Amino acid sequence: MTRSALATFALLLAVASPAPAALVTTNLIQHLDADTNVAATGSNVTSWAPVGGTGDTVTTNSGSPQLNTAALNGRNTITLADDRMIGTDNALFDLGAGDFTWYLVARPADNGAGNNRFFGTLENAGSFRGLMGSVTAGEVLTADVRVGAGTVSATDASASLSEWHVWTAIRSGATLDLYRDGLLVGSNAGAGGTLASDALTIGAERTGGAEFVDGDIAALLVYDTQLTPAQFNDTGFFLADRFGIASSFTAPVPEPSTALLLGIGLVGLAVRRRRSNRRWTTGRDWWTSRLKIEAQRGRDAGRESNQHVEDSRVYQTVAQRLSVRTTALLAVIIALLLLVGQAPHWQSSNIMR
Repeated sequence: MTRSALATFALLLAVASPAPAALVTTNLIQHLDADTNVAATGSNVTSWAPVGGTGDTVTTNSGSPQLNTAALNGRNTITLADDRMIGTDNALFDLGAGDFTWYLVARPADNGAGNNRFFGTLENAGSFRGLMGSVTAGEVLTADVRVGAGTVSATDASASLSEWHVWTAIRSGATLDLYRDGLLVGSNAGAGGTLASDALTIGAERTGGAEFVDGDIAALLVYDTQLTPAQFNDTGFFLADRFGIASSFTAPVPEPSTALLLGIGLVGLAVRRRRSNRRWTTGRDWWTSRLKIEAQRGRDAGRESNQHVEDSRVYQTVAQRLSVRTTALLAVIIALLLLVGQAPHWQSSNIMR
């Protein structure tokens, strides 16, 4: 990869902002956040309105809930100590036999005996059929539904009081599951049935002065459905990240931006082109070298062939010269032999005369 391609890729990574943790808003019927829409006289909370108008506004009915500025990860919280805040929408939590999911960001204190509720829709113990988030004595926390005259609870028996947590309760069919910071801590399979409607109450039962909660609350979200695993995780992570609470929720995987995808594609093309050019250059050099070798071999073979021709001509010339000389020598020898053969006959003829 070229330096320019690396620089481009690094720039794209720097400017491509990953998607923040997302809060699921589908089927969200109540959303309270102590960092938003809290009206107070001094530090005494008088009302608490929902975020973005999603849900019901609760107003102080008794006691004096306290607003704590920037108390949790730079965000506001509300302290409850024998305080009650009540809404007015009696139809909001008409969940019937349907599923639900709620999130509560809170820090409970030791409450002594009794079911001391951070929130619920309880009218009275005999007639209530609703949704509750409870804190009981002995560091045992429960998520409850009351069907008929009975209460069905999913219990967190090991939570540490005076610590901030993100609790989540999910009813799916007849099963009620309770999670602390993303981990399942309690379950009850007998939580089916029809839930009647009533207005939201924060800090205690709607009536009956004994069951107030002591602790702090930062946020409450209620969905009129069972969230999917991904939605459960994303919303939990949003809350844990917002309020700085350690949890088992995981950061959502951001979808790459268009610019980042385009940049990666361009870098990939640049790398591919460079590799292609490198392959072509390598192949071209190989063929050039090979052709040079073959040409040299051809020239060497040509020289050898020319040398053979030249040697053949020399041999032929020598042979021709030898042949002429041999022929002449043979003629001389033959002539001498003829002369020698005629000499006695000539001498004998002279003698006879």
